Amino acid sequence: MPEHVERPALDRKKLFAKRLRRLRANLGLTQEELAERSELSADTIRRLEGSKFNPSLETLHKIAAGLEMSTGLLLDEERDAVDQLAEFIRRLPAVQQRMAFAVIYSLHHSVLMEG
Repeated sequence: MPEHVERPALDRKKLFAKRLRRLRANLGLTQEELAERSELSADTIRRLEGSKFNPSLETLHKIAAGLEMSTGLLLDEERDAVDQLAEFIRRLPAVQQRMAFAVIYSLHHSVLMEG
């Protein structure tokens, strides 16, 4: 969606709820586990995932920390899987980053050879 188009508040709540559920599930976390990691109540996570209220800035920071990502990544529903993968790779130790790069490089070259 273009930047100049403002989404209605209800639509933004639903989008955030869906994104939060997906990010939590992708990490294999339960609502309770995310709540503990975020230093929030499980009820808060349930209510956010149920589109019941808009989180405060402090709550967003806590959730982002619990998901081990930046607040910007948490809020950016336009960001695609490649950007999310890059964020996860950046958080890996250097040795694992090199391994991830080698795998991606190998996949890229195998696609070039096939195509």
